[in-house]
This record gives sequence, C-alpha cells and structure tokens, in this order.
Amino acid sequence: MSMVDEPLYPIAVLIDELKNDDIQLRLNSIRRLSTIARALGEERTRKELIPFLSENNDDDDEVLLAMAEELETYVRDKAVESLCRIGSRMRDSDLVDWFVPLVKRLAGGEWFTARVSVCGLFHIAYPSASETLKAELRSVFSQLCQDDMPMVRRAAASNFGKFATTVEAAHLKTDIMQIFEDLTQDGIDEVVKQCRGKNLSLSTHVEKRICILDCNYGKDYKNAGYIQEHGTVDETPIIAF
Repeated sequence: MSMVDEPLYPIAVLIDELKNDDIQLRLNSIRRLSTIARALGEERTRKELIPFLSENNDDDDEVLLAMAEELETYVRDKAVESLCRIGSRMRDSDLVDWFVPLVKRLAGGEWFTARVSVCGLFHIAYPSASETLKAELRSVFSQLCQDDMPMVRRAAASNFGKFATTVEAAHLKTDIMQIFEDLTQDGIDEVVKQCRGKNLSLSTHVEKRICILDCNYGKDYKNAGYIQEHGTVDETPIIAF
C-alpha cells in the first residue's frame, strides 16, 4: 500500500469490521475509534467518520453501548483538558471562587462520569486554595480513591501523580502515601496498573521525602544516612513523573 493510500486504510477497516457478522469484530472496531479518528485527522473525522457512524446506528445494543461509551470517554477527556487549560490561566482568586467549587460539585455528582472527570482537575484547583480548602480537597480526592465505582478509582489512580506533586511536603506522609498504598492494593487490576504505570516512581520519592522530614524533626535517626549521603536537606517535594 502506498503512502498516499495509507490514511484511507483505517476507515476502510472500520467499515469492513462494522459490517461484519461477527459481533466481536464490530466491538473491536468500535473500541479503536479514537485511534482511527487520530489517523484520519480532525477534518476527515468530522466529514467522514461521524456521518458513517450516524448512518449505521441500528446495530446490536451491545455495539451501540460500546460506541456511546467510546465517544463519551473521548469527549469527556477533551473537556477535562480544556478545563485544565482554562484553569491554568485563571487568577488565584477566580480559581478559589469558581474552579474549586466546580471541583467540589463534580466530585459529589450522582453520576460516576462526573466523578471520573473531576479526578483530572485537582492539580489545577489545589495550589491556589486556602489551607482549609486544601484540607477539604485532599479529603475529597481520598474519597474518590475509595469510590464504589472502579472507573472512578482508576481515574483517581491515573491522575494521582499530578495531584501529588502539588501537595505540600508536610502532608505527604499523613495523606498521600497512605492513599497511594491503598490504591496499589485495590482489588481491580486496572486500578493497580495505573499505579504501576505513570505513578511508578511515586512511592520511592515520597518515602525519600518522608525520610528527610523525619530526620529534620529527629523522629527517625536510622534515616540520617540519607542526609549524610546527599549532604543537604531540600524543603521542596521531590516527587517526579
């Protein structure tokens, strides 16, 4: 296949598989919609892919449900990205007055989709909040990490690193480390995988930071070797992603 024809290939595969009698093939194709959309680009997705999906909406219920979930997830992720960009440009006072209440409202939403989305907003809301609000946000995030819905816990685990880097060092030991350890022992594999993926280095870095804090306050003389080895005590969090 030539390079000129290559962009046409994903949509051709999609059409073939969506018309296949095998429902599993149709489901597999639907679950690749985001990949196919990226390959086609924004214009061709709008002009070709979306009309095609609209015209072929009389499929089996299971396929239609998978299509709805795939499209909803993609739209939701883009909405979160947009909110993060907006929030990063807001003044601290506006974040406190508008963004933090939005985070709290979504976190308390009845539908799990709102709670999934809000997990990606905490790292924007937290730094500008007052000490009282910060304590509340840490508590709310902790609750999301223990949510009854696995999808919410997975989203919390996926965004854990971004939130943790904004939390003050004093709260790493009391709040962050325990939440992370609980997530790594979750009964759902997808939640644990998120902890072992982009958050892989969190545990080591937090433990090092705790070591420094304990040495500063004379609580753990066994860890004094860390300061001796590095020759300094840095008061900034050292979580890295």
